[in-house]
This record gives sequence, structure tokens and C-alpha cells, in this order.
Amino acid sequence: MNKNILKNGIMISLILVLMLALVGAASAHDVTVSRTITPSTTVGTGESFEVVLDIEVTGTLGGSNLATVTETYTETDWTISNIIADSVFGIYVDGTPGQYQWGTGMNAIPLGTYQISYNMTVPSDEAVGAYSITGDYKDTDHPTPGVTTTGDMDVTVELGDLHIYPGDDFKTIIETAPAGSTIYWHAGTYVGSAAVLIPDSVHIIGDGSDVVELQNIDIVDSVVGLTGNITYSGTSAIIEGLKLGVDSGLELNDVENITIRDCVTSVDQCMLVDSVLVENCIFNGQLYIDNSTGLGIGGAIIRNNIFQDRTDDFCLKIQYANDILVTGNTFQNTASSNYIAYLREDMNAEFSNNHMMDVAALYPMYIRGGSTVIKENTYENCAAADGVFRFNSADATLYMNNFVNSAPYVTDTSSGTVSWESPSAISYAYQGNSYTSVLGNYFDTYSGDDADGDGIGDTAFALASGNDSYPLMGAWEEGNIAGAVILYQGTVELGSDMTCEFHPYNNASAEYNIAPLSAMAALMATGLDLEISDSWYPTYECFSLDNIEDIEPPTETGFWAFSVNGVASDWGIGNVNDTVVDGDVVRFAYTDYMTGEQFYAVEITVEDTGRDDFLYYGSVDLVNGETYKFIPYNNPTNEYDIDSMTAFGALIETGLNTMVSDAWYNAGLGSFFLDAIEGTDTPTDFSTSWDFRVNGVSTTYGVGNVENDTVVDGDLVSFVYWGYTPESECDAVHIHVNEVSYPVLAQRDIASQNFYQGLLSMGQTSTKVTVTLEAREDIDSLSLEEVIPANWSITPSNNDGSIFKANLTDDTRFEWVWAEALTTGEVRTIEYTLTLDEDALADDYYLVGTSSVFVDGADVNDIPVVGEELVKVSDADWNPWNDIDSEGGDLITTAELQSAVNCWLNDLPTPITGATVTTDRLQMLVYYWLNDLPCTEGADA
Repeated sequence: MNKNILKNGIMISLILVLMLALVGAASAHDVTVSRTITPSTTVGTGESFEVVLDIEVTGTLGGSNLATVTETYTETDWTISNIIADSVFGIYVDGTPGQYQWGTGMNAIPLGTYQISYNMTVPSDEAVGAYSITGDYKDTDHPTPGVTTTGDMDVTVELGDLHIYPGDDFKTIIETAPAGSTIYWHAGTYVGSAAVLIPDSVHIIGDGSDVVELQNIDIVDSVVGLTGNITYSGTSAIIEGLKLGVDSGLELNDVENITIRDCVTSVDQCMLVDSVLVENCIFNGQLYIDNSTGLGIGGAIIRNNIFQDRTDDFCLKIQYANDILVTGNTFQNTASSNYIAYLREDMNAEFSNNHMMDVAALYPMYIRGGSTVIKENTYENCAAADGVFRFNSADATLYMNNFVNSAPYVTDTSSGTVSWESPSAISYAYQGNSYTSVLGNYFDTYSGDDADGDGIGDTAFALASGNDSYPLMGAWEEGNIAGAVILYQGTVELGSDMTCEFHPYNNASAEYNIAPLSAMAALMATGLDLEISDSWYPTYECFSLDNIEDIEPPTETGFWAFSVNGVASDWGIGNVNDTVVDGDVVRFAYTDYMTGEQFYAVEITVEDTGRDDFLYYGSVDLVNGETYKFIPYNNPTNEYDIDSMTAFGALIETGLNTMVSDAWYNAGLGSFFLDAIEGTDTPTDFSTSWDFRVNGVSTTYGVGNVENDTVVDGDLVSFVYWGYTPESECDAVHIHVNEVSYPVLAQRDIASQNFYQGLLSMGQTSTKVTVTLEAREDIDSLSLEEVIPANWSITPSNNDGSIFKANLTDDTRFEWVWAEALTTGEVRTIEYTLTLDEDALADDYYLVGTSSVFVDGADVNDIPVVGEELVKVSDADWNPWNDIDSEGGDLITTAELQSAVNCWLNDLPTPITGATVTTDRLQMLVYYWLNDLPCTEGADA
């Protein structure tokens, strides 16, 4: 064989193998194409969506070219726009309807990632449904069928929203809208020249009746009376958020399922027919629902609308309808020569929870035929020539309605049946108690009694169309018969010879003696917080009751009226005619003089004890958390902390002179023994003693008992000096407890409260004062101010992190301020040295302190500092029996005690000092003598 031929053959074979290998390498590249649709694969008619194609080329390339990306839509009339493609795919072709291509031409495609994006718009008249998108990639190495595009493949078309802006052809937009469209009508004033015919099931949403106003535009469902007798019957429509202004209105005839909400109309007539819902609208014109054609209304709901400012004819008329509910509406400021609301031949109609006020009409409500339930409405200031209601051949049931300043109530019924009571028993509440009963209506002219106190009058209320046998004693309010909130209901004891002093809150320096058997004395004896002014006294010789228990007046036309045994008084409290006797019932009621409604009441039964033995009859304010320092008279070296919210604390707060022993306490009984109040003491044989009672019940423990002696706001604490029979009861103390709570409890302790005038000049002028402030709730900041007597001074020794400041213009005022927050229970304590004026005269001096906090976004000021406040300067060293040169020095001898007893018994001045020996001073000397303890100077101040 020729070797050259063999060699050449081998070379050709190698070349062929190499070529095949090269071909294989050229076709080894991979391509993927993915489609993403945003913002959603669901799109509305007339709306657009964005498509992004991500193309990735990987592997090894040869000379592949003619790369083409194709998108194919089933619908050919969708519009493509905003095309953005990487430069590699720079050739765009859309010659075939519904098909769009991007290509590289003869250029080879390099490895890499590429992107093509575009927007696609769906025509506004496109049919709703699902539509598919297909796509592929082809090049010389990936011929038909190429690489199929993956990712989002389908688009769902729904009915899209339409929009109307100022300047748009709103008539065309609405009338050409597909059935079921939602049309947004944006802010502006729109003036038309012809009616706008709404398509079936359209929802028109305005930006609000305050910003969208239609003028000379009637929205109708047919063109009857406009261009001929053409009738259109739709199935539903919703219209909201529009103001139907000048010559605009709604005329929707024979249309089912109409909803009108949040609209304002001032046209003379708004006609709706068939099943309708009208809510939250304001009608300055009329609402007229008519089924006189007999097509049959499937129900109408008219709720939460305002009908107002009509000057003639009706506001609401519904006739020949079934299943009507008119509820929650207000009819106001309207005058009509006929009626305000007219229900004619309506079956199963309910008129409830409406408020008709300040209207004038021949008949505010005309019910003609049909059957109607009228309940829980309020008729206020309805000027009715012939009655609020006229019933004409109508069946009607009325109950739980309120009639205020709206008589007369009803005119003839012709035929038909009218009932003024509920068809069955109803559960309700009255003055905090629950009842169940058939209920009638509230008439402010009803004057009957309610002996059993269930809120229903004992006698029927006569009407032109029958009787209301269950008249309500107060207005009906959501399950309650309104009745005055009872601030106090109970018996007070009065004595004909009691001294009843009164200081008016507006004139604290004035003092009056009130007749002890009077309505005013009875009110004062309740212990309630009262604001009684003497502003009327110069002219009317009586007092003005301005407030009880600091209530917030619920009406600007209210006043405190009072009556005795149900008869209103013709004079004010404290007048010479203000007298009561045993068994009288005195009632004070906060009353609206316009409506007669009562909001708060105090009911007092008077018990005349026939005695003049009241040592105290009044109220005390007890600050929750305050403690009193108690030193027993029999053991002055002992000191106890007494909680304010106890009967003992209430007794201490009265300021009465008491003698309380700790003999029982030391004997293990855990309480103290009350020996005397204001000089009335327990005899040694215990034939009489002080009985301790809470709310009229004798206690089984003594005052200050560590476990049982607690009181709460409103309690009545009594201390009665009694024997073994009720007739032997005499002196009494009655204390009404008013509990006071503050965000901070500030309490003061004064180390030494007694000073001698003669010793001040010798340097005995100072005492330590401690004020403790405890947060009773979380507070944001805290301050304290102390006010001291003139010419005294303060030297701080512990400010506990506060900023201390002396007032620059008033040298009696000093302030401590904490800027940080305090949590509940945190305590701040300040200490200072109080220095008296060495020239201070003998007198009682007081420290006055207040704290302020910022809590819950508000300032709470003038919180009183409680605890010790008195510093007493005595005029001289009264006691000659503890002087250094006395018989026993600072010890009290028997002879010295006998001398003191002689001075006390015979009202003689003490030897040397010429002072008076008071009972307290004598008791103190007895204590030091019995216990053989030194009575040092100053300890007996």
C-alpha cells in the first residue's frame, strides 16, 4: 500500500474526529428562561402588570447565533409597553398579533445572564377569566421546539376599579362601566346636565361627602321621564361618600339590594324602591321609599341617619313595604305642616332607638294602617298640634319610649289596636337592682308614685288611645330605667337642742347656727361632702346647695331640689321655714329643670332623739396610709402608731379631747380602752361606759384593735355613752368616714412639739422635722413645699437626692423637687432643723405642707402633708413642783401632788407661777408621781 495514501487517510480521519469533537463542544451550552409577573398574576380590567424574563446561558459556546425569545398571549388586543431588553437581544419584532419576539440576529450569544421586561395592559372591556402566556427560546443549536419558558404562566383577569377625577367624562365612565364595577369618585365639584344611568351592580365610592359634591346630577336606574318610558331593572347598587348638592338626587326605581351610605343630600326628594339599606347619611331633604306598584319590597333598613332642617313636608316616608327597620336615626330642627315620619300600610315595621327632637308638626309621626312596633325612641321637644302620634287604622305596639316636653302624645286611632306596653316581660335594672316585668313608656308629665321602688309607676297613665299600665319612673336607657344615683339613703339622729354650726364653703370666716331639726341639719348629719354657699342668705335668708360629693354636673340646666315627704319645698335650706319632725323623709335630688330628669339623690329619714347630747356629728377625711402617733394618758412614755383607716383614727381626727388607756393593750387584748370623751368618763363600777359601734352594730373589740379595727369609705363610726338600757344612752359621737387617697403619701414627724417661751431666749429653739413621701402609684416627678411661721427658719440636713430651694420672695416657703420617676412603694425622706423665733409669743403654731406629682400626663397638686403639724409655745413654766429648788426637785412628791389636786379642785392658781392646773396637767403629774419618774423641764409643756 502507498504509505502516503495511508498517512493522508489517517490525517483526514483525525481531522474528522477533531471536527466532530468541535461540533460537540459548540452544542454543549445550556439555556433557561423564567417568567415573573408583578405585582400579581391577578389583574383588573383596564389595569397593567409587569413581566420580567430572566435568561441564563451556561456551558461551552461555539458559533451559535440567531437566538430568539418569544412571548405569546392568547388575547391579541392587550397592549405592550415600557419594553426594556439587554443589548444582546436588541432586535424586537411584534408583527404577529399577540406574539412578541426579541432576537440577537447573526451575532453569537455569549455566556451570561440577561433580562427582558415589559408592561402589559388589559383592555377595560376585557372579559373576566383566566388567560395563559406561553414562551420559548430558540437558536441554531436549540431549534424548534427550543427551550420552554418556565415560571408564571397564567393571568387571572377580574373586574378592575374605575376612577373619576375632576374634568373626566363621569357620565360616560359610569354608564359604560361593566356590571359589578367599582368606581371611585374623587374629591371635587362635578356639574352635570343630564341624568347618569348606573349599570347593574355598580359600587360608587366617593372620597367623602365633605369633598365630593354633585350638582345638577341625578343618579338613576332608568330614564323614565327623561327620554321616554324606558325601564331598567337592575339587581343591586352601592353608593357612598357623595354630597348630592343643587338639583341632584337619587331615583332608583324597582331595583333590589340598594345601599346608600355616608352621603349628604339637600334635594327635595330622594326616591328608593325595593330592598334598600340607607345608613350614616344626612338628609336635608326627603327620603321616600315607595312600593305602591306592588312589586314587593323584600326589606328596608334605615339606620343611623340624620334628618334635619326641613321647612315643609315630611322627612321620611315609607309605604306599602314589608319588613321595615328604622333605627338609630335622628330627626331634628324640622318644621312641617303635616308630619315628620310617615309609615303607611307597612307590614312588620319597627321604629326603634330613634331620637326626634326640636321638631314641630301636625303629627310628628303618622302611622296609617299596617303593623308597627315603636320602641326605645326618645321624643324631645316635639311640638305637636294634635299629638306626637296619629294612628289611622293601624296596629301598633309602643314601649320603652321616652316622651320629654312632648305632650300631647296621641290623637285618634280610628280602628286598629294600639298597645302601650311590651308584649312580654323584660329584664331591666333600676337604681342598681335587677327586675323583670312588662314595661311601658316614660312620660315626663307622669306624677304617680312607685311604692315598691321597682321603677314602674303604681297607677296607669291615661292616653287618648288607651292606658299605659306600666309607666316608667325614669327615662329608658339601654336596659336601665334611669333613676337618680343614690348618694345616701339612711336615717340620721337629730336632737332638738343640738348645736349645729355651719361655715359656708364660699365664706369660711362666716358662721351660722342652723336649726337642729331642719332639712339642712339632716343633710349635714349624713357626713357627705357638701358645698353650701351663703350667697343667697342676704336676700332670701336661706343657703344655696351647690354640690354634694363633688359630683360633675351632668347638665347645665340642673340644680339641687329638695322635698320633705314628697312635697317640694318653697324655700331654700336653712330658711326659717325649714323644719322637720321625727319620721320625716327629706330628699335632695339633682334635677334638670328643663326635663325634670333626676340624676343624683340623697334620701334621709329623720329620727328625733329628743336629746341634746351630741358631742360630735359630722364627717372626717382619712388619708389612706396615714398614721397617727398616740400617747396613752395613763402611760405617757409609750407611743403607738395608729392607722388612719380605723375607728380609733377617725376619733383622733375629730380633734375631740379623749382619755384612752393602753391598759388593755398591755394585758394582751391588742386594743385600747376608751375612758372618756370631752370629760365624760367611765365610772369605776362600769355602770355606764363608751360603746363602740360601726354602722350601728356594736363591736366585740376595743378601739385600735390590731386585727379588727378597720373602716372603709362611707362607714359610720359611733361612740355612745350608755348604760344597761337604751334609755340610759346619753352622750354620742357619730363620725362619717370619707376615705381620701393620693398618688403620694406625705407624712411629717416633729421631734419636739412643746416649747417654753422663757426658754427660747436661752437657746432651746430648735427641733428636728422629718417628712416621708411614699409613692402610692407610679409617678413621673415629685415636689414638696413646707410653709413655716414667720421669722422661723429651716436648715436642711437630708434632701434625699432632691433639689432644695428657698423661696426668694417669701421666706416662709421652702421647696424640694425630685425630677426622676418613682415606682409604687418607693420612698423619699427629707430632714431639716426647724428653728423657732426666740421672740415667739405663746401660741399654737402650725406647719403647712403640700406635695405635687406628675402622673399619667397630668399634674396633681395640693396633696396635703399629714401627720404632726403643731408646735406649741407655752407662755411660762407653769409647773412649780419640778423646779430645781422644789421639794423633790424634778420628782413629784406626795405633798406636791396634793397641792396640785387642791388647785385643780378649787380652781386656784399654782403657787409661784400662777398658772391653771388643767385636767391634762393633773393627770400628767399623777403619772410621774405613781411611777416615781423625773418630770423634767419641758416635758410638762
